[in-house]
Amino acid sequence: MFKKILTLCLSAALLFGPCQTTICAQGSKADQIVADMTLQEKVAQLFIVEPEDLTGSSKTVTKISSRLKNAYKQYPVGGFILKSEHITGKSQIKTLNEDLMSLGVSTAGIIPFLAVDEEGGTVARIASNSALGVKNVGNMSAIGATKDTGQAYSAGKYIGNYLIKYGFNVDFAPVADIWSNKSNTVIKYRSFGSSSTLVSNMVGKFVSGLRSTGVASTLKHFPGHGNTTEDSHLGMAVSNRTLSQLRKSELLPFKKGIARGSEFVMVGHISLPKITGNNTPATLSKKIVTNILRKELSYDGIIITDSMSMEAITDSYSSGEAAVLAIQAGCDMILTPDDFTEAYTAVLEAVQSGEISESRLDESVTRIVTLKLKLAKPSSTSISSLSAASRGFKVTWKKTSAKATGYQLQYATESGFTKNKKTIKVKGISKSSKTVKNLKAKTNYYVRVRTYRTISGKTYYSSWSKKKKVKTG
Repeated sequence: MFKKILTLCLSAALLFGPCQTTICAQGSKADQIVADMTLQEKVAQLFIVEPEDLTGSSKTVTKISSRLKNAYKQYPVGGFILKSEHITGKSQIKTLNEDLMSLGVSTAGIIPFLAVDEEGGTVARIASNSALGVKNVGNMSAIGATKDTGQAYSAGKYIGNYLIKYGFNVDFAPVADIWSNKSNTVIKYRSFGSSSTLVSNMVGKFVSGLRSTGVASTLKHFPGHGNTTEDSHLGMAVSNRTLSQLRKSELLPFKKGIARGSEFVMVGHISLPKITGNNTPATLSKKIVTNILRKELSYDGIIITDSMSMEAITDSYSSGEAAVLAIQAGCDMILTPDDFTEAYTAVLEAVQSGEISESRLDESVTRIVTLKLKLAKPSSTSISSLSAASRGFKVTWKKTSAKATGYQLQYATESGFTKNKKTIKVKGISKSSKTVKNLKAKTNYYVRVRTYRTISGKTYYSSWSKKKKVKTG
């Protein structure tokens, strides 16, 4: 199991300090974790599903059950998407997400993605539920109409803050589509507008606002769903744009969002016959996913499909066929296949037969694990003030996000933190200061602070704050 490597990584962080703690989120550690996974574990990581996809029950999951736990042990999927029906109240959704997080760490040794469609306006699983007590930021079309990109940033940040509060770490937003076909009703209010420049700037700001809270963003629906007439939920959706036209228009918001660091790009089930030469959905097209998104746009984040239970897929492909074709096209993750077990089995057998190489599988899983290591860490903090006290000092720091468990304070008599070093744990994120006493009088001490987060017995650390010096009284 790959839990062993993660434990070693965290132990190294505790033993050696900040450099090793930071590197836990880097590719080398992800490579080690992936190398220790079984083939079955790696394939499971490719899927984000609804809880019911694992339980096989028609009963909506609103809390963890033994049935879900047992199913997850067999299929430790990459994450879960929760919809309106999974969300009934404040404490309920916080508990469900906390339990899903703990289930992932205790069973698979790494956090799951906990995703939601929270665009604002007509698509808002949290804000549309009055029991959760957050305002709806409104449709992106209305924000775009103001031409004030600051509003897009504020919307992204506001959404991210309440998603973190309720335990989510991935938002399938923003919509990066340009509403260029007035007959298109599925994108109309979800898009920032019909100008490529306006939409690009708005998308970039929304991504920055969302990511500032520690929530991963998702650009959708690549390479642009705003020019279609049809709704891919209901069947084939066709765009007759040429690649030259896409480069001048539809691709620009995606490029802007990628430049701002968007962790995911979601590919839509849009057919582009003038580019692919047929009606293959973009999700299953190597020309679209690999040649354009991965290579031309130089995107190295996670490429995820739109829901594979949409009729644009299910009308022409089985769950297994679609899943294999999506991975072969270059997608890293598959969202809610119509039949999860069939899709999982098909990908597993494709790797076992060599139809999909294991190196290709490892490429996707490494991206997934790398981001999970990053999202597992709490936000860092900084020292607000540091003052001398009688044979001691008082340090105050900036309070951090809801996904932290507490703070760790470290001080030493020299700047490298090797002599007379002492580490103190301060439990609870509501606390923001600590007075340290009984030190040497009239002595210089270097002080730094970081946050920590404990999930199912595993502790994740942020990077250390910038050190500051104080002379004791």
